Amino acid sequence: MSEKIWKEISLTAEEQKLVDEIRLGGAGRSLPQEMLNQYHVGKEWDMEIETRVGKTLVHMYWPEGGEEKKLPLFINFHGGGFLKGRRDQDIVFCRNICSKAGVALADVDYIPAPAMRYPGQLYAGFDVLQYMAEHGEEWNINVDKIAVGGHSAGGSLTAGLVLKAIQEKKFVPALQSIDYAPVDMSEPTLSKRNCDSNPKIPVWKMEFYNKMYMEPEDMKDIFASPLLAPDELLSKEPPTVVMYCDSDVFCDEDAAFADRLMKLGVPVYAKRFMNSAHGFLIQRRDEYETGEKMLVQALRSLLL
Repeated sequence: MSEKIWKEISLTAEEQKLVDEIRLGGAGRSLPQEMLNQYHVGKEWDMEIETRVGKTLVHMYWPEGGEEKKLPLFINFHGGGFLKGRRDQDIVFCRNICSKAGVALADVDYIPAPAMRYPGQLYAGFDVLQYMAEHGEEWNINVDKIAVGGHSAGGSLTAGLVLKAIQEKKFVPALQSIDYAPVDMSEPTLSKRNCDSNPKIPVWKMEFYNKMYMEPEDMKDIFASPLLAPDELLSKEPPTVVMYCDSDVFCDEDAAFADRLMKLGVPVYAKRFMNSAHGFLIQRRDEYETGEKMLVQALRSLLL
């Protein structure tokens, strides 16, 4: 692995125990095989991409009937507070979106914190995006039609790496999709509206997630908090889908992010979900069908 670009953290026995409990718990970790078997694609395979933080595992999906076609690509970043890692619910999501949107899909299995910390995951995702733009044609991918998206922590990574691409004048995707994501890590959790709305993740646990992922001085970095980015960069954002829940701790910053982009002339397809909770799209509950239609419609209209 390349030289580490993040600051290591030493865990107490209690902190390590809590990390283990978080990874083993929560929704969507394991799903019945019959549910996984409900969703089909033409083929699936895994590949490792060399990035500046070492090899990054990517799970590839190709839709049925698309073997002879040059297809658009959707690069997905899973959620889980940067700690949990990829889950069965992500497999269902990827197969479903690949099939319904008719696009190739790359699911980035980035290393969770605290084994890797900020900005490690950001650079892993950024390098995967640039690799796909440079080499995608080798797999019959239309590199002019690459989109990126993510849920919660994955949405934060999406917004950060797109901003990084804009700043560095590298390949910028044709579309980004951000679901109920933290886009302002600089604001203290306790000061956010709805900070106590999820009894399963109280304020102290959200702050623990943040501690495992990044150093306090990194929270104002615009790639961790894209809402703080200057207009000069945000005005160059690609068309953007933003989904957020009125009851969620990240609602107000997501709404503010969408509003800033719109005022800067960026095409935005945004919706505040009034009857859904954090994680609804990936967990297929509440108003997930509406959110799924938004994403598929955006992918098909902008990429196909």
